[in-house]
Amino acid sequence: MEKNTFVNIEYEPSQFPALIYNIQKPKASFLIFSNGQIICTGTKNLKIAKEAMKKLKDKITL
Repeated sequence: MEKNTFVNIEYEPSQFPALIYNIQKPKASFLIFSNGQIICTGTKNLKIAKEAMKKLKDKITL
């Protein structure tokens, strides 16, 4: 049985129209909208944001 790799996800479309995905290292949160937009929040600088985006990309392109 495959382990669920997306354990830090919240999705309540009646309350907020985006999926919220949190990662711990680096600490970041993503707002992923149905139109394809992704917003990265919670990082301290652009370098950390880019590292977090790379982790997200690696996770969704498995």
